[in-house]
Amino acid sequence: MATVAPEIPTTARDRRSLGLQLLLLLLASPIFFYGLGSYSIVNGDEAIYHYLARRMVESGDWFRLIFTGEERVFDTFTHAPLYFWLKAVVIRVFGDSHWTMRLPSACLGVAGLLATFQLVAKLANLRAAFLAGLIQATTFQFVYLHSARTGEMETGIALAFTLAALCFLRAVQDGRSFVPHHLCLIALITFKSAIVVIPLLAETAYFAVHGASRARIRSWVTTALWIFPLGLL
Repeated sequence: MATVAPEIPTTARDRRSLGLQLLLLLLASPIFFYGLGSYSIVNGDEAIYHYLARRMVESGDWFRLIFTGEERVFDTFTHAPLYFWLKAVVIRVFGDSHWTMRLPSACLGVAGLLATFQLVAKLANLRAAFLAGLIQATTFQFVYLHSARTGEMETGIALAFTLAALCFLRAVQDGRSFVPHHLCLIALITFKSAIVVIPLLAETAYFAVHGASRARIRSWVTTALWIFPLGLL
């Protein structure tokens, strides 16, 4: 006869979850932050993004992306300003250096690990969540290739994707509001606008496949009708 494992009380599970997340941060922090400013520029994007943010601070113009005297209209509309504003704030507070060039990406990367932990914990269990975060923290592409240690926006995009998925599942499965989810999509638009179509298509497919979730479509749409115009402003 099969035995059923006793259910872990919520408070005990919460304590275990917090402990595993703290352990994940302890293990990941040296990977993301050690010697962050000790090496020169890695690639062209890293240099361009930092230049654009530094120019915002120097000129006071926080609404146009100007590189070597030329306004980059395409980047202004496809790489909307959230990431550049974040970098500019860090430069203003801590100064202009290789360390501040990469600090926002590293911090967004760490936040992404915790978001991944939360998402996998909801889909599976805490052990799988910790393993997922550990794998992400030691993946070359996530750490070194256009990501956490190279001063670019990919960790921010990954964070927005993961939080959008987490908030979407909480809304359709637990009956929570879609407002946090739509705010994640707005954040995704302000990182790289064109790719917002990816979670929208995935969520439409989810509604199509999971009949029980279709009762939440109306809330999903009506929330979008009032929150997206605010976000686009």
